[in-house]
Amino acid sequence: MTDRLAIIDVSSLIAAEPLGSARVAREIGAACRDLGFFYAVGHGIAPATLSDLASFSHRFFALPEAVKMEIAMAHGGRAWRGFFPVGGELTAGKPDLKEGLYFGEELGPADPRVQAGLPLHGANLYPEAVPELKPLVLAFMREAGRAAQAIMDGVALSLELERDYFRKTYTSRPTMLFRIFHIRHRRRARKAGALASTPIMDCSRSSRRISLAGCRSRRRKAGSAPHRLKARWSAISATCSIA
Repeated sequence: MTDRLAIIDVSSLIAAEPLGSARVAREIGAACRDLGFFYAVGHGIAPATLSDLASFSHRFFALPEAVKMEIAMAHGGRAWRGFFPVGGELTAGKPDLKEGLYFGEELGPADPRVQAGLPLHGANLYPEAVPELKPLVLAFMREAGRAAQAIMDGVALSLELERDYFRKTYTSRPTMLFRIFHIRHRRRARKAGALASTPIMDCSRSSRRISLAGCRSRRRKAGSAPHRLKARWSAISATCSIA
């Protein structure tokens, strides 16, 4: 048992190199069976995508509240897209001192999932005041989706399954959500006990690392100390959940 997250270079999985993929799969298996989380490097998400996304996200959150509310989540309906203000989300019944943007896979009205009225499926809402965000969001989701599928290949190999097991079963058409959070009044948040959601993919902490949940949870033994995972919070965090 370790108290530090593993850092795993997944570039071999991205490139589909057989020998390198087998080694990475073993590392993923060990990390998932230990703490259940790990950092991935060599994931193929372009540094420019991450830095530009952070820059233009800051530009959006600096806009007047009325302008940001033009794409409020109420306009996104069942697709669960758009902007929410500070206090618009709760954690343990307390308002979060953060604001944020929700995006997802870009789906038009002709998509069968949209026509069926499935929640979390539909068109994104983009701010007219920051038009640069749209291509950056789409680029990030494309690159992050490719990385996530490759890492799931590694999880499959670590379980001694066929490499494309998850692609053929659970993740052939995944539900993809992308959230950008702006954490405000951090000192005040700590005093109030408000919480910010834990990033799954954090663009602002490092342009070369993403952190991913493992395939297995681990129970803490009664009386044992909790795992101490070191992390740094920043004003903008972006998370991408692929289910």
